[in-house]
Formats: sequence, C-alpha cells, structure tokens
Amino acid sequence: MMKKYLIRFSLLTAVVLGLWGCSRLDDFTNASLEFDGEYASAILNSHIEIGDIVGELDSSTTIELDDDGLIHLIYRGDFTQRSSDDVFASIPQIPLPVLDTFYPFPYTAPNGMILDYVLLKTANILVNAQTTMTEDIDLMIELPEVLHPETGETYKYFTTMEYEGEATTSALFGMNIAGWELHPDAGAINIRYVATDQSGNRIFLDNLYFLFQNFTASYLQGYFGQEVYDLPHDTIIIDFFDRWISGGVEFADPIINLTVENAFGFPVRTESNFMNIWTVDGDILPLQSDFLDNGIDFNYPSLTEVGESKFTYFNFNKDNSNIEDLFSVKPIAVDYDIDALANPDGDPSLIGWATDSSFFTIEVFVDLPVYGNTNFFTVRQDAELDFNEDLEFADYAVLKIVTENNIPMDIGMQLYFEAADSTVLDSLFDTPIANILPEHTIVRAAGTDSDGVSNSTSFNEIEIEIPRDKFEAFKNSANLAFFLVMNNEGGEFVKLFDKDDLQMNVGMRLGISQE
Repeated sequence: MMKKYLIRFSLLTAVVLGLWGCSRLDDFTNASLEFDGEYASAILNSHIEIGDIVGELDSSTTIELDDDGLIHLIYRGDFTQRSSDDVFASIPQIPLPVLDTFYPFPYTAPNGMILDYVLLKTANILVNAQTTMTEDIDLMIELPEVLHPETGETYKYFTTMEYEGEATTSALFGMNIAGWELHPDAGAINIRYVATDQSGNRIFLDNLYFLFQNFTASYLQGYFGQEVYDLPHDTIIIDFFDRWISGGVEFADPIINLTVENAFGFPVRTESNFMNIWTVDGDILPLQSDFLDNGIDFNYPSLTEVGESKFTYFNFNKDNSNIEDLFSVKPIAVDYDIDALANPDGDPSLIGWATDSSFFTIEVFVDLPVYGNTNFFTVRQDAELDFNEDLEFADYAVLKIVTENNIPMDIGMQLYFEAADSTVLDSLFDTPIANILPEHTIVRAAGTDSDGVSNSTSFNEIEIEIPRDKFEAFKNSANLAFFLVMNNEGGEFVKLFDKDDLQMNVGMRLGISQE
C-alpha cells in the first residue's frame, strides 16, 4: 500500500527550484569576493526535502509516496456508485384485475430477470373486491409463493365483505407482506381466492383488483438479467504541464487505474464507449487496449459470501495498451465513458444475489510515477525585490550561488528583471531558454545508480556578475523571475524520491567601482 501524502503540485517543482522569496538573511560568510566598498546581502538560504513540503491538495489531485519513497502524481476521476435502488426496477403501481380464482400475476421482470427468492423489506397490496350478491361474503386470499420466514406457511388473508343494502357488496383493504419471503413460481406470483356465501357455496367475484405498492426487498436471489448500468462520463484533468514552458517529460511507467468494489453477487463487465487522451497541442488520441474492446470483469462475492464485497484492481499500462506513447505527448486530460453490463455471458443458470445495501463503486485515476526522461523541462519561480536605497550608489552587483544537489538532474538558470507591471526590462544572459544548458548550469545532477536513483551529492559554487550594461535594469526591477531548466543528461530514465533534496544559498554583493 502506498503511504499517502498530499502536497501542492506547484510545490513539487520547489524540490528543484528552492523556495525563492524576498527573505533577507544576514549570514552569507562564505562569499569570497574582493572589491573595495562592497557589502554582502543574502537573497536565499534554503534546504528543501520533498517530505518537508507536505500540504493540502484538492480531493482529486494528490502526490503519494510508495513504500520505497518514489513520488507518484495521482489524478483522480469522479467517484461513481450504483446501489440497489439504481439497479432494480420497482413493480409498476397500476391496478391489476384478478380474472380467476387462481390467477398468475402477469409481471415480466426487466432484462430477463428471473428471481428465485426475495425477502421483502416493504410490501403492501391494496385490494378492492366486489360482488352483486346481496349478502355477506366470506373471502380468503392466498399468495402461494409468499411464505412465512420461520414457519414456511403460505400467506393467507381472511375478511368478510359486509352487505350494507347497496346494489353491490364490496370490501377495500390492504395486505402488508413486509418481512415475508417470496418464492416466485418460474418467475411468476400466483393469486388464489376463495369467496363463499352464507350457505357455504363458492362464488366468483364480479371484480377483484390488486394494487402493488412500495415493493422493496432486503434480499434477492436468482438470475438478474443483462442490465446495462449507465455510468457518468468523466474527464480527469492532468495539471502537470500547467507550469510547462518548454521541453518535455516522458514518463516511464504511466498507468490508468480502475478500482472497483462490488457488493452485488453476480458478474459485471465493463463496456467502454471511449477513453481518450487530450494533449497540450489540442490533439485527442484514443487509448487502445484489448481490455477496452473486450471488457474487464468485476470480481463478485459468491452465494456463500452474502453481505461481503470484492475488489477488482486493473491497470492500463505499457504492456497492455498504447498508454506510454500517449503520455509522451504532454497529456492534459483523460476523457472516458465506461458503462457496466450485468451477467455479460447471459447464462440464466448462474444464480446471483443482492441485498438492499448492495452497491458497486468505480474509481478511475491516473498514476504518473516521477520516473522518466526529462528533456529541458522549464519552470518559473519569482522573487520580489525591495532594495530601498541599497542600490542608490552601487554600480555593479555579483551573485554567488552555492548548491548541494541530491536530485538526479542538471539545472540551468536564466534570470529576468521585471518591473512592477511584469514588463521584462532585461535578462541576465542573452541566451534563449532552450540553450541555457549546458552553458549556464548552476548545479550538476546528483550521481545515480543503475536504476536511476540518486546516490551521491553534487556540489557547486559559482559567481555571476550582473553585466554593467544590464545593471540599470536590475536596479529598477521589482521582481526577479528565475527560469530553471532541468535535464537528465543522456536521456536516461531517473527516479525522484522524497529523500532527494537541494540546498541552495544565493547571496549578492553590491559595489562601487574605484574608477
């Protein structure tokens, strides 16, 4: 099982970026710059571990760590549940004329359902009996398929239709059979009545109507037919590339996970309408798999496991689908519509069960292990500036960056000087972002073993002078926009773990030239 941690996805990049900000630290004693009249000012002294930046996320997007500490980006779809109320149609509430003293209830169950046994939870039958005989009539109604749960006796109801001087003798009454067992005769419910006059002679009633009301069951057993359960269409948004500026990331083992909990005791199989991948370039690409075409069978509890539920875990992965190709083109969403079919093989001899608390739930989520090939993936982080009068007399500045890197990626940097209205005044280097590496590398990747796991720290210390012709723009900037470009050299797959960290100290010295 994964150890679950929720953190803001935007903070994941902080493992590489550091927590840039406008904090002013006093201790930057390692700087060894030799200019007259200079003074030091710390911009950043930050130590970042993935495990230290745990925070909240919305319920649909999480970052999880597996037992080895490998990071997984998890994007969840809507939670879908179907209960007994959704699955079973109720008996239609229309008056039923009983045309003989022994009469089968002409009810056709939906989708070929054949029920062998039902424990009724609520059930009421409203009865209207009429005769033109002008005397009291004794009436017995028997439901041969309705049995007492303890004694096994059939349900019988006795009443007297009292003559009150009218043209007809009638009675209106209700029969409550809640808690009784229903054992249909080959799917039918029979109705038997005996009406006798005061001389003991059997008679036929002129009219007898049944109205079935509020029939629900606490347990059903039999063949449940081939019902298609229409599950809602859903779209899972993948925001990994929200911060994407250039370059790409190819995930080594992306999966789309289907998790089902089934508390119905009969087989159910998926029926896929579509599952598409939307890309950042606007393309819609279909996921291809035999399991989409042929369906995925849900595990289900047997007749000896009534009240239990079974789980089904299925992954669309690189071995059974084209998912690896699809996730190499910067996906932004997984759009899918999958329904479920009961008794997909249509075998009426397969006896199943359901209770009033039966359900099945389906959850779909995308799992992207942070294990892949990062190719000039670029992110941005801002640091506000407030130098006050510090720069009034200075005419140059030198940045000193000291790093200890345990992340298995090289990191290059471009720095833009921005005005308060976000207008770019200038940049530190006259180099396009795409060409930052390897020329402007600020820290080398940590060493890795054969599995792409970091196993040795990379140290670096560099000094960068703000070019004199760019210093005026630097002095007038209200924000420093750091663009950090990450790349694992050679295109080999690497893994990111919660133990991977970055220590970055950034200091600045302002100076006045002696000239």
